[in-house]
Amino acid sequence: KFGSRVDILLQENTKLSIACGDRVSGGESIIGYLNPN
Repeated sequence: KFGSRVDILLQENTKLSIACGDRVSGGESIIGYLNPN
């Protein structure tokens, strides 16, 4: 079982749907939504 940490850069108007410490899976987890404003 491999685990990695990664830095993700998001726009300022991104509404996050995860919290610090949450586990996410590549290609499965939605980490945020971009606001159109």
